[in-house]
Amino acid sequence: MPKLSARQRTLAETIEFIGVGVHSGLPSRLSIAPAPPDSGIRVARVYDNGRVVGPLAVGPGLVSSTTLCTTLDLGSRAAISTTEHVLATLSRLGVDY
Repeated sequence: MPKLSARQRTLAETIEFIGVGVHSGLPSRLSIAPAPPDSGIRVARVYDNGRVVGPLAVGPGLVSSTTLCTTLDLGSRAAISTTEHVLATLSRLGVDY
């Protein structure tokens, strides 16, 4: 995917949100961390038992469903749902993909 700008933009520090999943009703935590140059936006699923699936580069190929939310399929029976608002916000802020 071509870059929109020669200058890259990432976050200054890690931010974290803790709450309840909108559709699942389960406790959830979202961490968004700065990335090295040319990393793009990557996602991973971390389970309570420490199992990690990913990180994988975000792209159309990960989208498995758009019913009521955008779900990214990470394989290994792992998915992340309701990603569209976070990804849109990062895009609007100019964070590179």
